[in-house]
Amino acid sequence: MRDFNDCKAIVDHMCAEHAQLHRAVQAIETELHAHEARDPELIRNAMEQLRDALVHHFEEEESGGCLEEAACRCPSLAHDVTIIEREHPVILKLLDQLIARAKRGCDECGNADFVESFARFAKTMRTHESAETRILEQAFGTVCANRNGV
Repeated sequence: MRDFNDCKAIVDHMCAEHAQLHRAVQAIETELHAHEARDPELIRNAMEQLRDALVHHFEEEESGGCLEEAACRCPSLAHDVTIIEREHPVILKLLDQLIARAKRGCDECGNADFVESFARFAKTMRTHESAETRILEQAFGTVCANRNGV
């Protein structure tokens, strides 16, 4: 079995990415709640940038990265890793639907239903990222420094 130090860099990288994703979601939520000052174009662009970051993040996880190593180190986590990887297309589809709605018109981003839909997406994503972090912590016996950010 490999020493944790062999994986420390990738675990730190994953934890940093989780914190970055959290900040991106929080920035969109802040803009969505900035009632009169809301900028629909900024919201659309931020969601598209979030999507790009998520695609990259998910590709890293699915290409034999840290989650696979976690499952190898702790086989009892293999089922959890499988579940998490199956959530990736669902999360991207939810975000794609929000982006499509935002592109339909400037008023869509101000719609209370849109704000609530984004809040549900954000909760889903945070729950997903928290589950990933839990797997990393269990498998590698570490706590992500950015744990409160995800």
